[in-house]
Amino acid sequence: MKAVFPFRLAGWFGMRGIQQTGNTQQSESRDRNLLREETGGSMIEMVLSSTVMLAILLCMVQVCLVLYAYCCTAMAAREGTRYAIVRGSACSSFATACPATVANVQSYVQGLRFPAVNAAAFGVTPTYSATPSGSSCSPCNSPGDQVKIQVTYSYPIALPMVSKMTLSLSSTSQMTISQ
Repeated sequence: MKAVFPFRLAGWFGMRGIQQTGNTQQSESRDRNLLREETGGSMIEMVLSSTVMLAILLCMVQVCLVLYAYCCTAMAAREGTRYAIVRGSACSSFATACPATVANVQSYVQGLRFPAVNAAAFGVTPTYSATPSGSSCSPCNSPGDQVKIQVTYSYPIALPMVSKMTLSLSSTSQMTISQ
């Protein structure tokens, strides 16, 4: 009885110069020759190396996004400080939020628009202090006093096959009230 294969085994053996015999010594040498062949090895190397390269690329993109979110957090702190220093107790040039309160500064910073960063999730902490003594006081929004804005942001890190993590970003800006 003749065995039926879905491919032409005889042609495959013939292309490689292997003779079909019943001798076990020849079949063992044929097996060793087949194991020495490197057909398909480059495909496996490509799959392994491209997997590693793709993981490195995704990590680099994630690092860039974290740096961008930190830059947006720092910019939000500077913008909040600028908003507060021009809206001190001597402010007269703005129709609204003059003088600026803590709630005004918080809503201004959380209303900023940054692409790919949720500014509404910013934690904003304004602190007013008197310049000469550096002591904390309640209104302390006179020209010459200090305002310090601290902005915090929890950035969610998303990497495949890694549990969800958040990175806490924080930036502080301090300026002297001008108006």
